[in-house]
Amino acid sequence: YAELSKPEKRIFEDRISLFVTDIIVTEVGKEIPERSTCLYVASSAVVAFWGLPYWNYGRLSEVLVYPENFNDDNSIDEQGNILGKVHQGGLMDTTMILSLPALIHGFQNDRDKRNVGIHEFAHLIDKADGEIDGVPAGMPKSDREHWIQLCTEEMKAMLEGHSDINIYGATNRSEFFAVIVEYYKETPDILASKHPELFEMLDKYFHNDATLEKE
Repeated sequence: YAELSKPEKRIFEDRISLFVTDIIVTEVGKEIPERSTCLYVASSAVVAFWGLPYWNYGRLSEVLVYPENFNDDNSIDEQGNILGKVHQGGLMDTTMILSLPALIHGFQNDRDKRNVGIHEFAHLIDKADGEIDGVPAGMPKSDREHWIQLCTEEMKAMLEGHSDINIYGATNRSEFFAVIVEYYKETPDILASKHPELFEMLDKYFHNDATLEKE
């Protein structure tokens, strides 16, 4: 936000306002969420979608913000290690869950290539075509095969210990996309230097009016 021009800052602020108007932010344990919590969530959304010719959040209707990390069954206890989750299908299909400490931590260091809010909203970009598969919605058909090839090659390098990308991205292609978007949004200069092909494809995707190419 600090690096945006004045007109861009106004757009950013407008999108923050629209997000908190359209999407319910529920801070678990509080009757009314803190303004700062809403700002962290909305900023994550705006940053993740920034540059795209569209910026709606699909069927998302609510973001649940938990006071701590949580378990796979969405319960909270001292063993919780999940920082965020986007659901696909079922009763929670329109809900995102975020851990408040993890959400805040993501904005405390903008050079560590990690931001759980951006990560989860990247999953929504992926999900917009109906499937969370690591190929973002609207990517032109001509780019998809090359993108999958790059993902596969980099995930192999990660598993072999030859990459600076967060190893969690090697879990599967959908997590790779979310992790690499975190990297791209926080430190595009480093990504361009160390992974020029991945940077080039992401930069094209996020700054291309043809991103919503008709199927």
